[in-house]
Amino acid sequence: MKPLQQRTDKYGQKYVPATVSLKVAAQLSTMHAGFAGSGMADLYAKEVLMQAALNAITPSIPTILYPFYLNFGRQLWAASHKGLNGYALADTGHALKTKYLAYGIAAPGIDAIAALFSVTGI
Repeated sequence: MKPLQQRTDKYGQKYVPATVSLKVAAQLSTMHAGFAGSGMADLYAKEVLMQAALNAITPSIPTILYPFYLNFGRQLWAASHKGLNGYALADTGHALKTKYLAYGIAAPGIDAIAALFSVTGI
């Protein structure tokens, strides 16, 4: 087992600003490509569909509650983007629905957003 001083010294060396900037600079082009690539374009497209689905619900959902619904959708998107699908995505959707229902968000909006991810019956 390494002594405490050796561990703290090693930690300090890893996070020297010059070292960190070199590591980030080396990864910057990949980071930009990943952010601007299919990930953000796909998320943006889903957010537009989520807003359209929320706008179509009658009685209308107060606009002030949209961020909660959009966060539900973003969390589903993140799970699907990480490779979850089928039953695993449905289980995640069910858990998220339970969480957002506890916040006081109405089920029809949650179900409409979940349907955009092919998650039904949650």
